[in-house]
Amino acid sequence: MVNGSTVDEARKSIPSIVNTITYGIEKLITLGAVDIVVSNVAPMGCYPLYLNFFESPDKGDYDEYGCLRNHNALFDSHNSFLKNGLKKLQKKHQHTRIMHADLAGHVYQMVQDPQKFGFGIGTILMGCCGKANAPNGFDLLAMCGMDGSSVCHDPGSHLTWDGMHLSDAANKRITEGWLSGMYCNPPILQ
Repeated sequence: MVNGSTVDEARKSIPSIVNTITYGIEKLITLGAVDIVVSNVAPMGCYPLYLNFFESPDKGDYDEYGCLRNHNALFDSHNSFLKNGLKKLQKKHQHTRIMHADLAGHVYQMVQDPQKFGFGIGTILMGCCGKANAPNGFDLLAMCGMDGSSVCHDPGSHLTWDGMHLSDAANKRITEGWLSGMYCNPPILQ
């Protein structure tokens, strides 16, 4: 989509993308892998990069949390295809433990209830490092590390570090969720 394709055009690629992922997993299994963690895709329609790049004057393009509906629906479709593909692989390769890590579900929970995870309500859709006065703290001309960028005073209150990558605080919570099994099935630590 960043390359100019539409959400509908990108949606047509999902089966091919998931087939490539499952092919790669099967390759790992043939090489002897017995424990494989596969993450789904985050709802990037909540990330500052997407919010700025695909900004819309139509309020209907956003969900109640301020995320882009169509983009997240695309990522949800991908994740659904991936989950089905992983179930088929698990049935075929019962000697292998294929763990489905639910990055999307966890990030959605963080966006919907930021305080529960230690994030700020007003900062959840803001990048920490970037252009502070830009929408969502993200500007392609003043990205993190470039002239005109700055770092927020409390990185732990932000979901993303630079509008594209999750913050250390978010990654810590995601790791805890995957290891405990709350957001990974089966749990990694089992």
